[in-house]
Amino acid sequence: MDDRAALAWFTAESTVLVAVLSQAAAQGFDAHAWQLAWAVAGFLDRRGMRHERLAVQTTALAAARCAGDRLGQVCAHGNLGWADAAAGRFEEAHGHFLLDLYGGLTGQARVHGNLSTIYGMQGHRRDADVRRQARAAAMAVLAPALSRCSVSLRSRERDRRAQLQVARLRIVPSRLLPHWSKMRIFDLGRCQIRC
Repeated sequence: MDDRAALAWFTAESTVLVAVLSQAAAQGFDAHAWQLAWAVAGFLDRRGMRHERLAVQTTALAAARCAGDRLGQVCAHGNLGWADAAAGRFEEAHGHFLLDLYGGLTGQARVHGNLSTIYGMQGHRRDADVRRQARAAAMAVLAPALSRCSVSLRSRERDRRAQLQVARLRIVPSRLLPHWSKMRIFDLGRCQIRC
């Protein structure tokens, strides 16, 4: 399957995917709803579908909150932040990026990196540089811990990806599976680093 075919499929099925996501949330399939929203976020962004992206991620955040799923909330807040930034709603984006529910140094590094980008988009170079330096400082402190945990992280990431793959197989009809691999891949290891 090539990228053009995958993009054509997503273009043809985007309305259905958004409807399925909304229905999943309405029926209480909260994990499925936020994961599907996460999976289509990149497509909606690339196609410039700002309103759909905001609606989908708002639904994802509500579903993740309902399920008490912290990873889902972090992913939805991040996607909402980028959707708001693309729409020029920088204050809203800023708010979403500050709601990193995992906290710790990894959360701080992610927040500083996201805010640096947002400030750069607004032309606030000094603020962007301050956030970039803060991110670098957090990453410098994390570096030794990350090297000690690399084997553990790879194992946990592999386990989480396997769980996500099983969840995908439950919500994706078999005829669509060849296209699924073209969906945006998210590095779940970035969301949580615990040693």
